[in-house]
Amino acid sequence: MCLPTTLCRRASVSPLARPGVLLIAHAPLAQAFVCVAEHVLGRVDRPLAALDLAADDSREHALLAAQSLAAGMGCGDLLILVDIHGGPSPCVVAQRLCEIWGPRARLVGGLNVAMLLTALECSDGEVGRLAEEVAEAARIGVCNGGLS
Repeated sequence: MCLPTTLCRRASVSPLARPGVLLIAHAPLAQAFVCVAEHVLGRVDRPLAALDLAADDSREHALLAAQSLAAGMGCGDLLILVDIHGGPSPCVVAQRLCEIWGPRARLVGGLNVAMLLTALECSDGEVGRLAEEVAEAARIGVCNGGLS
């Protein structure tokens, strides 16, 4: 069963000026990442929504849920973060949503905490640039235990 969650606490900046962030992941990861963001940041000022997909969810139902969440965020642009890039359902649903939104949406896979915090705290701007900054933060956020 798809479990959508929306967290849209908007700052004084118009929501249309800030790309929204939609997390799509295998349940219960998307909601867990929202909880981590709230724990670390306290307040999330960028429109944020989460969609957890269960193993038995149909991709069609998941796409409808994702479309509904994205539309409800009231954003002009959308950054979609998925847990695994490639063939699993969250990524397929995200790719289809990107096709619907066209150039106003970007998809980045390999969701981690550094990526999410960057997406939420990064300065406002074009969604393509935000996607690049988020992907770079994700790469930098992964290390081999600090061993030399």
